[in-house]
Amino acid sequence: PLAAHVPSGVSSQHDSPQGAPAAVADIPASATARISERHPDVDLFACVQFRFRTEFFAIPASLVGTCPLNTLVVVQGDRGNRAAADAVDAGRLVAVTTPHGHAPLPTQRVLRKATDAEVTRRGQMDERAEHALGFVRNLQRTTLQHWDFGRADVRACEFQLDGLKLFVHFYSDKRITFKPVAAAIRDFHPIQGFYVCMKYMGPRPR
Repeated sequence: PLAAHVPSGVSSQHDSPQGAPAAVADIPASATARISERHPDVDLFACVQFRFRTEFFAIPASLVGTCPLNTLVVVQGDRGNRAAADAVDAGRLVAVTTPHGHAPLPTQRVLRKATDAEVTRRGQMDERAEHALGFVRNLQRTTLQHWDFGRADVRACEFQLDGLKLFVHFYSDKRITFKPVAAAIRDFHPIQGFYVCMKYMGPRPR
């Protein structure tokens, strides 16, 4: 169950990978196996795909050998703009890369391969996100109909695995003030205790 007393909050972000390296090189699967055997303590870049976003994380080479591509992995999450030890998310590992030059490693890490219980939890959170999408769109037609956000094109919602963060992905031709919109979503939603992250994707596609 969701923690009922986690402080809610607001975040404004563009829909782009966070912590993406400036320059990376793809590593073939055979090479990752050799790296994990010879240099298990080396950190690599992991590209993790969630429902509607892709982000980079650090991953120890020792973990790569047990997580084939397309494996659901658990990664460090956050609460708003702050990392939290107990905040986690889960997405598909789609690529492993190695840095070129002095590209810094992402601060958040891949923690492990998802357990069966976490795979089930991921499905539950995705179902909850679909309900949240319907809720946000209904809020646009009612409470927020006269706001600029009322005319935004909300494409998707997704919950972090732990339920502590809700991402709202949208297009808009007008500038949106994120804070009151996120506060309205948070305050009117029947489930409490999560942080709202507004993910602006750009102007409406033509």
